[in-house]
Amino acid sequence: MNRSPESIELLEQLRKLAKNEHAALARAYDLMGPVVFSLAVRMLRDRPAAEDVTQDIFVQIWRQAANYDTTRGSPEAWIMMIARTRILDRLR
Repeated sequence: MNRSPESIELLEQLRKLAKNEHAALARAYDLMGPVVFSLAVRMLRDRPAAEDVTQDIFVQIWRQAANYDTTRGSPEAWIMMIARTRILDRLR
């Protein structure tokens, strides 16, 4: 599977997070934070709530990075699935 340079870097950051390299979270956030936050704002229609849920999403990514499976999709898709689920939970 051909991956973009950003996707390859994100995959590397997830691998580092799985090894408890906490600095990788900041880089993963740099790569995906704006997209996750944008989705949260669109779905929640509340900027403060979107900021809060975005933080929760990245905490979950940090905790579950070892669960990411490359055979099941891109790292971006995995993160966006987590984001969508968390945002829907917040809407309920």
